[in-house]
Amino acid sequence: MYHSRWRGQVVKSDDAAVRRRYKARFRKRRTVHPIGGTRDYGWGQAMRWGQGRPLGILLAATVALVLAGCASGQLQEEREARINVYPNNYRGELLAALHTYVSDPTNIRDAYVSDPAIRPIGRQNRYAACVRFNARNSDGRYVGSRDVLAVFLEGRFDQFVDPSVGLANPSSQTNTVTELCSQAEYRRFPELEAMKR
Repeated sequence: MYHSRWRGQVVKSDDAAVRRRYKARFRKRRTVHPIGGTRDYGWGQAMRWGQGRPLGILLAATVALVLAGCASGQLQEEREARINVYPNNYRGELLAALHTYVSDPTNIRDAYVSDPAIRPIGRQNRYAACVRFNARNSDGRYVGSRDVLAVFLEGRFDQFVDPSVGLANPSSQTNTVTELCSQAEYRRFPELEAMKR
């Protein structure tokens, strides 16, 4: 027995009325579902649904993965189309890039350039143009004609692929530039020959 604070009542701890009054707040309420009758609220129903249908869940996950794979192929094609834009001002961009690329940009001889075309660069296809020129080194001597591959990204100059620059695997880059530029149709590039500091 204990003494209650309310109205001076003395009640037994096993009094059924007290238990009903205080436990009623914490009891789960049941609802009547229109299709299946009486159902519980909460996670219990969701967990029971998952336990009864493992094959359905597996099938739904498989379908979601297949659809995600199809969507990634379309996204790759859209990205390639956005990146591979023809460089309309490729000569001007090559002049600006070669001005900082060569040691002495003055008095360049035998300058040629090919029109940009989509070519395989590594594992991707990019617009690229071959540039052939004979520039002077830092001593002021002409080093001979050399070919470099200018790569364009989103219609703008991105980088040069130069086989004479020491890289991790220079033989593969030498072959790439040699193969791609041997098939190119060169045109005179008098703007490069007339470039000044």
